[in-house]
Amino acid sequence: MIKKAIGFILVAAMLCTSFVSFAAEDEGEYITLEETSFTDAGSLEDVSNQFGISEATYVAFRNALISTVTQFKASMNIYSYGIPYTSDSINALSLLLSSGNALTFNLNVGSTGFTVSGGKLNTLKFTYSMTADEYNTYIGECDRAVDRLVSDFENDENLSDLQKALLVHDRIAVHCEYDADVDTKNIPWTDSCMYGALVLKECVCEGYAEAYSYILDRLGIENYLCSSYQLSHIWNIITVDGARYHVDVTHDDKVYDVSGKVYHDNFLASTEALKAGGSHSADDYDTSPSDTTYDDAFWKNVYASFDYLKGTVYYIDRETQSLCSWDGVNSVPLESVAGLWRYQSWGNQARLQAYGDYLFYSLPDGIYLFDVRNCRREQIFAPDLSAYSNFAVYGFKIEDDKIYCDVYSSYAFSATAKADYEIVTDLVINTMTGDVDGDGGITVKDSKLLMKYLLGLCEDREIVFRNSDTDADSCISTKDTKNLTRLLLEG
Repeated sequence: MIKKAIGFILVAAMLCTSFVSFAAEDEGEYITLEETSFTDAGSLEDVSNQFGISEATYVAFRNALISTVTQFKASMNIYSYGIPYTSDSINALSLLLSSGNALTFNLNVGSTGFTVSGGKLNTLKFTYSMTADEYNTYIGECDRAVDRLVSDFENDENLSDLQKALLVHDRIAVHCEYDADVDTKNIPWTDSCMYGALVLKECVCEGYAEAYSYILDRLGIENYLCSSYQLSHIWNIITVDGARYHVDVTHDDKVYDVSGKVYHDNFLASTEALKAGGSHSADDYDTSPSDTTYDDAFWKNVYASFDYLKGTVYYIDRETQSLCSWDGVNSVPLESVAGLWRYQSWGNQARLQAYGDYLFYSLPDGIYLFDVRNCRREQIFAPDLSAYSNFAVYGFKIEDDKIYCDVYSSYAFSATAKADYEIVTDLVINTMTGDVDGDGGITVKDSKLLMKYLLGLCEDREIVFRNSDTDADSCISTKDTKNLTRLLLEG
């Protein structure tokens, strides 16, 4: 299914209601944006030129405008910025307020009024769609959602901006689902802003793009929103190592949603690659990203999310069918995740997620825990698929200590597949201090195995690390053998 950025159409339709000549008006006569007309919604490329002002003046104007709106002020005098009253400047203003930032979702854009003096925009008058208390509550919820998404890695100085941008791309795609009903219902305002993506976990393209921009701003990664009226779509342009690239999270989170499935075709893409993909064939958007460094990057063939655990980024390589670590330059295979899905010709369908102290991944028969400390895996959930023909696990995610396991007969989910077949169960990690071999009991065998481990006479993965670390100091030592001996004597 091709996604439509319906939220952006609302702005275009609102602005096309009637025509007002762009001649100087008498000061005091307010014109609303919905009364103006235009021939193209424009692009955020070189937006200072669209406003007819310098880049420095535009940045000052943009910051002051967003600050004014987020403080719910009734009006703002902008005459000192020297913005001429032209179709380009009105288009740019409309775009900036509606789809040009993540913060002004409190504004009724069409009702925004402006006056003109001496051929320049003079005063803006604002109408709000919610109260300040409501808005601050929404922002607070968004910030708490962002905390949950990035707090584990945002301060890791060993991660590059590229790695952080990739992790955010993937976590939004996993966290949020495209509102596939958007064509057949009235679009709620939440679909078209970051609140939908971050809090309600359902949105259209504006929600994805604004959430991505909001988080990148927090991480200090340069970015801005890119829009196309012809495509009725909006996405992001970000700067990595001094070069601009397209990032379209919306198109990398396909309909219909499969939990944990993330594409990377539109991550750090040049304009050439973006157009070659077939979903961005238009001529009215920012084409400045020309660097082709990452057009054939290895992540283009990764269909599960990259994730982060305790200082390391992990992913699943579809070609080698391996769980790998990645330091931003080199990849190291850790574990085979080969499996027999029905449609092998389409490649590996394993998904990956970090949660708590462990990595988790899916295979056709269930969900597995992987302990990176000793590369030991164990199956923690095996769905009963006996009643279904050719069913397998094609996706999963873990949220709030629950496993959401997506089973189906094909990698291509139907509109109702998740609703009909998704299995939700509690995340249960069996922990028994002293059960070194993980067989469910504590015996002399566990003591012997732990001693063999300390002497280097067995492989790391033969022990269950969390059960062997009897003093919970994150390492295995002779103290643990003493504790285990005590447990055996007390038992």
